[in-house]
Amino acid sequence: LHACATRRDLARAEQYAVCLNARGLRATRDTFNTMINACAVSGNSERAMHWFVAMVEQGDEPNVVTLGALCKAFASGGLVDAVRAVMDVIHGAGHPLNEYFFASLIAACGLAEPPQPD
Repeated sequence: LHACATRRDLARAEQYAVCLNARGLRATRDTFNTMINACAVSGNSERAMHWFVAMVEQGDEPNVVTLGALCKAFASGGLVDAVRAVMDVIHGAGHPLNEYFFASLIAACGLAEPPQPD
């Protein structure tokens, strides 16, 4: 999955993830994080959200890596409000916001239509 994500081959990564499930193997949080990141590097925030929801529905707890990858996916689509919402959840839970979250926010502002410099 990671190799597919690195090559930005989201379709193949999703094929492998589906195969895991078809063979009765349970996806782990790391599997979901890899899938969300594959969506992020492919610029597909909708599929990232799909995998995030699947993770939560399976009963796995998202961690800071999960939420960072989700922010990265939202940033690729210029979804400033979505990035801010995730950052608010993290901050509200008492977790520190690292440079990756702020980088996602900056990227989202730059990619938003129209750009949102504030």
